[in-house]
Amino acid sequence: MKTDEATANTWIDEPLEVLNINLSNLNEINGGTMSEITLNPDQLKEILKSAIVELIRDNRQEVSEFMAEIIEDVAMERAIASGETTELTSRESIFQLLEPKA
Repeated sequence: MKTDEATANTWIDEPLEVLNINLSNLNEINGGTMSEITLNPDQLKEILKSAIVELIRDNRQEVSEFMAEIIEDVAMERAIASGETTELTSRESIFQLLEPKA
């Protein structure tokens, strides 16, 4: 099963929507005024790492399919590039290789 872009975007966007809702609720609880949150780069990095790990853990199948598709695409790209720089082969020689040996 191939993971299309819409599916990939869904499992990325859903946690962001939840985050947005939670921040909106926090704003409402806070009386409509939300305090500014300041994070240093290390804090932001840890928060993002944690979010990515959770995203991967909760969507293991989709991430696995997505990674497999990326690997297939890279392999195909390398095969094409290799084929462009090698000598042409006749159709007959290819079929000889494919025939079962007696």
